Amino acid sequence: MSAKFKHQSQWANFFIIAGFLGIIPVMFVGETISDSGSKAGGVLLLLGYFVVFLGISLLLYYLPAEFTADEKSVVFSIFGIKKRILYSSILEIKVTREFIRGYRGSGGHYDEVITFVLREDEDFTCRRTIKVDFDKLADDPETLSETFSDGIFLKLKEYIENNYRAA
Repeated sequence: MSAKFKHQSQWANFFIIAGFLGIIPVMFVGETISDSGSKAGGVLLLLGYFVVFLGISLLLYYLPAEFTADEKSVVFSIFGIKKRILYSSILEIKVTREFIRGYRGSGGHYDEVITFVLREDEDFTCRRTIKVDFDKLADDPETLSETFSDGIFLKLKEYIENNYRAA
């Protein structure tokens, strides 16, 4: 069993706050460059900062990820970094859904979260955004339970539980 998804890094919100605070020293450096005669240099510095900041922010919110499960283990690959979890080291698998509010309470989305409670290592958590058609949901609320029951992490949990019991 395998699937591809977009993973949100746990560092995404921290990076956004640090990035906004980081604009202050960049503005001072840009002002110093402008005072020394190169106004274009100061503007390019600020523009470059915003481009890099936006690029890293989007990457942290939408990291390309995938998992592959076989008879003995599941391997998560998040932006090329791999984490192998042996079924024998799993104490518990939890799959939850969280509603994440949009900026200033407008909109929002659901995340599907899988957490592996492991024997030796620290717990491993992965999350992905669930695509919910809110217009369709308003017409038929039952579509939400259908969408939730069709989650790839829920299917992975069932696959692991069925496969590990069979081994």
